[in-house]
Order: sequence, then C-alpha cells, then structure tokens
Amino acid sequence: MFNKAPILVLENITKKFPGVIALSEVNLKIEENEVHGIVGENGAGKSTLCNIVTGIYQDYSGDIFFCGNKVNFNHPSEALKIGISMVYQERNLVPDLTGMQNICLGDEITNKYGFIKDDENNKKILKIQEEIHVNVRMDIPIQCLSASQKQMIEILRALYRKPKLLILDEPTASLSQEDIKGLFTLIKKMKTQGVSVVFISHKIEEVLENCDKISILRNGKKISTHNASELDYSTCVKEMVNRDITSRYPPVSPSNNGKTILEVKDFSDKDSLIKNINLYVNEGEVVGLYGLVGAGRTEFLETVDCIREKGSGFLYYYGKNINKINNTKEMMDLGIYMVPENRAENGIFENFNIKQNISIGNLINLLKKYFGIVDLRKELIYAKKVADSQELTIKYSDISQFTDELSGGNKQKIIIGRWILQENLKLLLLDEPTQGIDVGTKYELYVLMRKFVENNKCGIIFSSSEMPEIVGICDRIYVFRNRTISKEIKNRNDFNLDSILSYAL
Repeated sequence: MFNKAPILVLENITKKFPGVIALSEVNLKIEENEVHGIVGENGAGKSTLCNIVTGIYQDYSGDIFFCGNKVNFNHPSEALKIGISMVYQERNLVPDLTGMQNICLGDEITNKYGFIKDDENNKKILKIQEEIHVNVRMDIPIQCLSASQKQMIEILRALYRKPKLLILDEPTASLSQEDIKGLFTLIKKMKTQGVSVVFISHKIEEVLENCDKISILRNGKKISTHNASELDYSTCVKEMVNRDITSRYPPVSPSNNGKTILEVKDFSDKDSLIKNINLYVNEGEVVGLYGLVGAGRTEFLETVDCIREKGSGFLYYYGKNINKINNTKEMMDLGIYMVPENRAENGIFENFNIKQNISIGNLINLLKKYFGIVDLRKELIYAKKVADSQELTIKYSDISQFTDELSGGNKQKIIIGRWILQENLKLLLLDEPTQGIDVGTKYELYVLMRKFVENNKCGIIFSSSEMPEIVGICDRIYVFRNRTISKEIKNRNDFNLDSILSYAL
C-alpha cells in the first residue's frame, strides 16, 4: 500500500543564540491530516522551532522538507505562500486597523485596478466565522477588542490563507471556554479537509485530549514522540521537566492575623464595566478572583490600579480612604503594584534588554544625585539582584540580552521581579500571571507567591480563569459573574470545582 510522505520533516535542526543553544539536532515528522502536539517547559525551544519553520529565523543548521520538497525560507512570506500559517503566542495585530483589515492585510481581494473589494473580503471572512462559530466584530479597530477577541482575529487571519499546515502557539491562553470549544471543533474539521495542525500548549490536558501525537522538548532537544493515547499527564510532565512534581501546588498555610491591606465597598468604575464590588485582602493572603472571560476581573484590577477611572463606591488602604488617588504612580508610592494580563502589550518592553526591563520599575532610586540621569553602575547591581534571585530563577545568558529572545515564562518572571523586590511592596495585583507558562514554571510561581505572602506582611490578589490553580493556592476566592461578585468562598474546605463554576455561569 502506498504511504504518503509526511507533510513536514525536520532533520537535525540546530539553532544558536549568543551563549545559548536553543535547539540541538531536533528531528521531527508531521504527517498529513495529523494534529501533532508539542510540549515543553518555557525555554525548551518550542517557539524557536516554529520560528524556523515559518521563516522568521534563517540562521540555523539542518534541513526542512515540506510536502516532500526541501525548503529554505528567506522570509516568512515564502512560508505563507506555500501553505504554512502560524498563530503566534504574542499577538501581531495592527491596533488602528479593523478586524477585517488585519485578517486580509497583504492578501486582499482587489479589482483589476488594485482597489480593495471590501464586500468580497467580508464574505470570505464571514464564511470562516460561520464555520467555526465565532462572533467577533470586524468593523472596529483591533484596540477596542478584548484579549479573547484579538486571539480569534489571529486565528481567522491564519485560516483566511487556507493553509496546508497550521501552527498554533498557545492558541487557547486567552480564549473563553466557548471559543475554545469552537477552536477544537474547527481543528477536527480541518483534519478531515487534509490540513495538518501543530498544537503548542502548556495546558497538557488539552494536548492529550485533542492531539494524535505528542512530541516533548527539553532544553532544546527532542526527548520523545508518543501516540497521545499512550501518554498520561504524569509521564508527560516528568519527561518535560526531568523531575517528579508530586503535587501541582505548594501547601497553603492560611493566616488570620494580618491587617486588612485593601477594602473595597460598593465599588464601580466610571464606564460601568464593574459594579458594586465588595471585597478585602489581608496581610498573608492570596485572594483569588475567578470568573469566565469577560466577567469583570481584569476591569476590577485595572480600576483599583487607576488604569481605568473610578466611579462610585469606596477604596480603603489600611483603613484610609484613597478614592482621590487617580494615577498608577501614586498607587505604586503606596505599595500597590500590578502585573497585567497581556505581558506583550502592557508588561514587557520588547526593545529593551533584561537590565532595562527590570530597572525601569525602580528608576527613581537609580538616578545620579545631581544630574537626573541613570547611574549605570547602580542599575546593573539592581538588575543583577533581581535577575539572579533564587526565588525567580530567571534563565538568561547575559543581563544585556534583549527580552524578545526569552521564553514567555522568563519574560513573566522579569515583570514579577520588577515589583516583588520593591521595598515598599504591600499588595501585588496579578492578572492571569501563569497564562502561556509551562507546568514547571507555574509551580515555581505558585511557590514564590505563597512564600511571598507568608514571609512578608503583604498580600496578593490573584486573578485567573483556570479554576484548579485558584483552588490550589488561594486562601479565599471571590467569584465574578456579569461584572460583579456573585460569591465569596471564605474557607478552603468549601472549595469545590462544581460549585465555583456554578457561581460563575
């Protein structure tokens, strides 16, 4: 019987950055009509591998074969042209353009005079939307859409080009449950239409459930490839991190003796995106905010941090009314710091190096006394203190390395490290801090969070759409629904996945 050649073959792929071997002699085959999962810790080489396949990196050794032909891309457009599309972990959209314009950009349907035929472009996009049951407005600028809606625009843009191979890098990280179901329905449909899918995710359960085969990377090397049906969660994790993680969450030792750091009463924002919020955070607590995408968790944190304008209600900090504070700098002066949901757009400076990304949060203390310029010696000492912190365990080759060379998990550690060593820190607001991070790095962050609140007179508000981690590390939970709090669960003994979900729906 005639066997078709694999759609993609990688032979001995090796990629080096200064001081780092990102990939070492990786061999991989992707078959036709196959959903192939790739898992590994942050920094294992997953994204680097995909950047080579899609033509972003050209400086590598080894060979790539696509549809039986050897290929060597000099530009990402060449990969697109032959049928390789990718949805990247960090979104690549033009904020001022509409959804339709972003999807068609560079590949618009035009008339013979070169004018764009908006009606035909719209029809093509609407057809794809209907197939995957996605309802996202196409006529407004991307910057007006939510994180989940932007991600769906990215996916629609990839499908618009009718790929033979679709690479999805953390596609579900910011999607709602409804959108995730729609995506997996689409993936199954694409298989029947002859499209192969490479599915990269840190959500191991998703990979096990939806992939045909799974390849595991560790420290730039391919460790193994398994049929998904022959692999379980614990084996997958052990091969990823090369150690047993006996528990996915560190032990929680609730504290009832701390002072109340923040108290919120009947709190709303000016645009009514949140309404009548009542909650409090004590020293020594990790307080969880759970809710579906769009429930109001992000809007609440942004309003507390003065990113959004306050409306009615009261905000108390150690018993003092702070309603009149209206900018983030003043909140930082109090000791309240925030790690945003979208680290690419709002957290990390991609054109800064590691040293600059760390020190920017403490510049006022790094200036020379009389000249108002940064003391480079003090900046280096401070940045190294954060970067080399045993608690953060950031993986990097040089403090002057640009952050766009780092994995998503290490970028997130830099953002957290920017604040966690601030001397006046009292309250840390974390919005989806483990989004797009591998299981090993997640555990390190969980341990860091618990140590932080239990060893210091500080508190954390931890917002997440992943219910297991909320249950795993929090002292109390507030459930959000329809832009307000539907339930407070005060006792860990009462944490129950089914009941928490019922309060969120």
